[in-house]
Amino acid sequence: MLTLQIAPSHQDGPLIEAMIESFSLYIGLRKGVLVFDSCQWDIDNLAVPQFVERLGRRHVEANCSEIDAQRFYGYEVTAIKALDLRDRRDHGVEIDLTEPPAVPADRPRIARERRP
Repeated sequence: MLTLQIAPSHQDGPLIEAMIESFSLYIGLRKGVLVFDSCQWDIDNLAVPQFVERLGRRHVEANCSEIDAQRFYGYEVTAIKALDLRDRRDHGVEIDLTEPPAVPADRPRIARERRP
């Protein structure tokens, strides 16, 4: 899997052209399929599918078609709530903060636990 973010000012730059050329030739040699996703904003404003198709067609014969629609959602976290983790069950693991954990007898004690 590869993720590309192409700034509008660099869409027709030599590096992007070389990358699309490499993808096209690599996939073309194997008669494979290049699949990519693009959010609606990039489709409407940057014409990403047409850009990829235009550069790819310089080197291979190919057809571009929309496979499926996709939506992107943003989940903005604005604060952390106070949590009470006593006796809370999470993913099948019980978290009990009412008593400190017991240290097994065969495990060495850590330095801050001083013996009298």
